[in-house]
Amino acid sequence: MFLFSAIAFAEELRDIKPPVDPRPNFFWLMVLLVAIILAAIIYFVWRFFVKLKKVAASPQVIRPSHEVAYERLDQLRQRNLPAHGQIKEYFSELSDIIRRYIEGRFHIDAPEMTTEEFLWSLRQSVELSNNHKSLLQDFLNCCDLVKFAKYGPSLEEIDNSFNSAKRFVDETKPIESLGNGK
Repeated sequence: MFLFSAIAFAEELRDIKPPVDPRPNFFWLMVLLVAIILAAIIYFVWRFFVKLKKVAASPQVIRPSHEVAYERLDQLRQRNLPAHGQIKEYFSELSDIIRRYIEGRFHIDAPEMTTEEFLWSLRQSVELSNNHKSLLQDFLNCCDLVKFAKYGPSLEEIDNSFNSAKRFVDETKPIESLGNGK
C-alpha cells in the first residue's frame, strides 16, 4: 500500500513553475496604437484632398465690392433702424458697410483700424481724391460721434450720412462699373 501511495503521490507532483516576468508586454498595445494613428492620418489626408477637390471644382464667384455695398445699403435702409430708436446700431452698420467696401475696393484693412489710423493711412493713398478723403473723414467722424459720444443726430443728419455713404461708393467704384450704376 505504501508503494501504491508513493506512486500516486509522485504522479501528483509536478515540476515547479518558472518565475513570472513582472514586466507587462506592450507589443500588441503598441501595434494597435500605431494602427490607430495611421488610420487617423490617412483619414485626415483624405478629407483634406476631398475638400481641396471640391473647392477646385466649384467656381467661386467674387462679387465686386460696390455691388455688395449697394446691396447692404439697401438692406440697411429697408430695416429702418432709426425709426425703431436703434440709431447707434444704424451708424455702426453704415460705417461697417463703408469700411468693408474700402477693404474690398482699395485693399486697406479698414474694418480692423480705428478711424484715426484709417484716416492716417488714407493720406498716403493716391487712389482717392482730396474730396473723397474729406467726404470720408466727415462721414466717419459723424458715425463715431453717434457710436461713441452718444450724439443724437437729427433725421436730416441721418439721411445725409446715408447719402454720403452711397455717394462715396458711387464716386469711387471702378471705372468699368460706372456704366452699370445703380
